[in-house]
Order: sequence, then structure tokens, then C-alpha cells
Amino acid sequence: MKCAAYLVEADETNLTAPPTISVSSLQNIAQQAKFLTINTHFSIEDIEQQTAHTPVCFILFEHTSDIMVYEELVKEIRSCKRHNIRFFPLIYLCEKPIPAVIRRCITIGFDDVIAGPFDNNPIRKRLMMQFNCEIVYFETPTYFGPDRRRHADKNLSKSSIMRGKEKCLQIKFSRNISGGISIFSRIMRAT
Repeated sequence: MKCAAYLVEADETNLTAPPTISVSSLQNIAQQAKFLTINTHFSIEDIEQQTAHTPVCFILFEHTSDIMVYEELVKEIRSCKRHNIRFFPLIYLCEKPIPAVIRRCITIGFDDVIAGPFDNNPIRKRLMMQFNCEIVYFETPTYFGPDRRRHADKNLSKSSIMRGKEKCLQIKFSRNISGGISIFSRIMRAT
């Protein structure tokens, strides 16, 4: 895959609980997906430099006991205005699908949640689904990411996801391995 992968480890976010997917397992998953480059250190500056070589970078997050430790980092990525980084796929890898964690990931702004077991074909095919198709993101004062409103947890606060009559910017775009991010339209809408 002619893309770079950035691996975000739970300990980079000052997590006190140990991760349940080891760093070497996360690297093995990225190697199985055949990324051109695999980076174990994450920073916005690193990604900016990498976009000169690979116009789309995946950001893979390792499973943790508390998904909310990633919330600020996801917001930082989604608010980045440089090099279309905010449109890069954010993927959460977990050992098993837990509905409450999946809903949280959706609310935070992840593009996908992939549960184990992690072998070559399923994860590569799943990651390739992030390319060459129309993707819709929404932007409000409190959210930027995929349109996942139908999956939102009804118990979450109104400020954490779009609800009601709040205005939002609907952005339609696609990702292409060689061409990067192509934005088709930006339309103001009521949610």
C-alpha cells in the first residue's frame, strides 16, 4: 500500500493502564497491511513532512482500556488545517468489538474501528475501503469528522455530536493513494 502508517501507542497519551495490544502487534498489523512506511513516533510535523512522499497517511491507534485518552489527540488532528491532515483516516484497532467503545470512537471522530483477529486479508481490505469513494464529513463548532450521527450514543451530551437545529458544514471528498485528498463540495446545512 503506497501510504504511510503512524502508530499511536496508548502510553504516548500518558495512560496509566497497560495497553491490550502490544506495540509489536501494532507494528505487525501495519506490516501485514503492507504500508510503504511505518512510523512509531507520531507528531503533526512528522505527518506534514511525510505528505511530500505519501499524500495520504493512516493513523492507527492501539486498543486501550479507556478510549477517551485519545480524544484530545483526535481533536488536534481533526482541527489541523495543514496539508489536509484533518481528512486522513483515523483507525482504532481493538481486540474485540465492544458496542460502548465503538459508539465513543464514532463520537470522537474515528473513521473506523477494526476488531481482531488481525490477519492479512481482512485488515488490508478494510483499510482499502478508505479510498476511491465519496466520504462525507461534517464540521460544527464542536465536531469534525465522519457523518456518524445515526450511530451516536443517545446519552452523550448535545455538544459532543451534532443534534437539533445546529448549522454544519457538509464536506464531500475522496482519498486517493497517489493523488491525496480531493474535496468535491462544501455545503452549509442544518443538522
